[in-house]
Amino acid sequence: MFSFKKKPLSRIDFIERNYTDKPGSYSISFDDLRYETVEFERSIFDYLMLKGSPSPGKSETLNMAIQNRLPNFPLYPQLPKLWSDFLVEADELRRFRNQIIHSNFVDLPPVTELYERFKSANKLLYPFRIHARKDKRFSFPMQSGGMLTIMIDNRPYVLSPADVSNLLLELHPASRGKQNYVKGRVVEAKVLGYDVEKFTYFIEGEPPFDLDQDEAATLEDLVTSWIGQKCYSSSS
Repeated sequence: MFSFKKKPLSRIDFIERNYTDKPGSYSISFDDLRYETVEFERSIFDYLMLKGSPSPGKSETLNMAIQNRLPNFPLYPQLPKLWSDFLVEADELRRFRNQIIHSNFVDLPPVTELYERFKSANKLLYPFRIHARKDKRFSFPMQSGGMLTIMIDNRPYVLSPADVSNLLLELHPASRGKQNYVKGRVVEAKVLGYDVEKFTYFIEGEPPFDLDQDEAATLEDLVTSWIGQKCYSSSS
């Protein structure tokens, strides 16, 4: 009886194109806009906290933070007009945000325009964002033959390279939900409740699991790091 040594995984197994882009998937959607509006509130409060302002009280609204606290913490004190212009924009975006969150679309500017304005405001504050790694739910991937095992909440997910590539596409915000998978198992991320920052991930044939944005980024980093360490030195 012959026995054959299994070929080790290499980077070509993971970078092979396993999907086709969904028609129109890269145009700005209302879901893209909603994400930026949620990020806007978090960016404001994170900025204030990093600047040494107290944590927001339970009754403090975004409007109160922008009107009462934000003016006291200019981003670049040497450029006063930049900050005064941002305060005007932040107050207007705050009103738009309230409409978007409550699905009131009356007299709103176009989605693409609003998306760019929210994204620009968020980018201005990004250097001051607070990020926390949440890696306790995951273990470093393990290879078994031509498959990769990823532990999520102590539950093993045994995935082929195509499955892993599909998962990585759904974990990353820029490509999430924008592909039709033609190879490997289908992976989908859906918002099932009112918390638009938490996604439920469905891998075909596996139990679903929930991740917030930071956890999704952590899992993506963990998997891509393993691929880089173990496979990029292998022969393709």
